[in-house]
Amino acid sequence: MSSQVLIGNDIVDLAEEDCTAPNWFVRFCRKVLSESEERHVHSSSLPRTTLWSYWAAKEAAYKAVRRIHPEFEFEYKEFFVSESFDCVQVNEIDLRLQLAVNNDCIHALCWNEAAAANRIYSWVEKMPPDCQISYSAESKFVRRLLVERLADEMNISVNSLHLFAPRFGGAAPEVYCNFPSGRFPVSLSHHGRFAASAAAIRGELNYDEHFNDDE
Repeated sequence: MSSQVLIGNDIVDLAEEDCTAPNWFVRFCRKVLSESEERHVHSSSLPRTTLWSYWAAKEAAYKAVRRIHPEFEFEYKEFFVSESFDCVQVNEIDLRLQLAVNNDCIHALCWNEAAAANRIYSWVEKMPPDCQISYSAESKFVRRLLVERLADEMNISVNSLHLFAPRFGGAAPEVYCNFPSGRFPVSLSHHGRFAASAAAIRGELNYDEHFNDDE
């Protein structure tokens, strides 16, 4: 069991073309899912939603695990998601899973036992149209979302928080705080119309999820 705090999140916009194209379905199932996961998808009353729930869970788990294994390659079938969608296991690492699903998107959040001693927050927001024009614009929006929401939760100025999140390379994103002093792990994700972020802040466990489609 890792003593390091692991956290990862992922957002899937169910309206995006890659989520709706029928020719993707069977091929993607075989590429990403174990045999038992694939059976679960095909027996589900909502197979498309179930498939993308598995994908979001595995992606969130991958982001969490890369904090201790930056060289880790995303071998989809090595990430085993429970049928109840409450945990993910990979290479003897057990991660808790929180899945939020609505008609528009799926949000997955993974964290390990060490992170459970922290306050865990996540935020999902619909991006304004002018932020959906490029990958760079989406990336800027989700970074700003994270810092602003964290500052609100911590009741401090946004100027006290500094996000370290290289767009390329193996370094996992972190936020550095001037006052109170410290740093903590965060996770960023964006897809289609939606941006999502998550953070684990030292303190008593308090999982909060905020959906806000109005901004």
